[in-house]
Amino acid sequence: IAHYVCSLIEALHSRKILHLDVKSTNFLCRMNQNQLEIRLSDFGAAKQNCYGRPYKHHVCTFRPPETVETKGVQPVIGPPLDAWGLGVTVFEIVCGGNNRSRIINKAGEPQKQEAVLQTIHEYEEKSGQHQVAAILRGLLDFSPQTRWSAQQAREALAGLDH
Repeated sequence: IAHYVCSLIEALHSRKILHLDVKSTNFLCRMNQNQLEIRLSDFGAAKQNCYGRPYKHHVCTFRPPETVETKGVQPVIGPPLDAWGLGVTVFEIVCGGNNRSRIINKAGEPQKQEAVLQTIHEYEEKSGQHQVAAILRGLLDFSPQTRWSAQQAREALAGLDH
């Protein structure tokens, strides 16, 4: 499921479309002739051909760190905004939605960086899923410049045994 979710976001980004509200409840799943189909919904905040423009107001439900603590730097619209929401979504897929509060608060803002990294470390220690933990660290990177893209996450997930 996580691989397919990443593929959907990657497809949008290849067309210069940003969803800007990536979250688990915007992925709709159904079985069709014994095949799982996943669709992305709620394009109300989506923008096309706007990379590099200033991010001026709260749009994302799962707010990336650069939109919360700007430190005087104007965040820009780009794939890292969607990648953060994708990271939270992948976290929910592998750890369960009830654990989401360990990485984001009720307002959708990220917990402290140390808490997010500790949560991923605990998941890695408990599950032994080192590659999945690396994907989570990449997507939930607090720096938008080094945060993984949907493509990087999909490629890493493709390398896992299913």
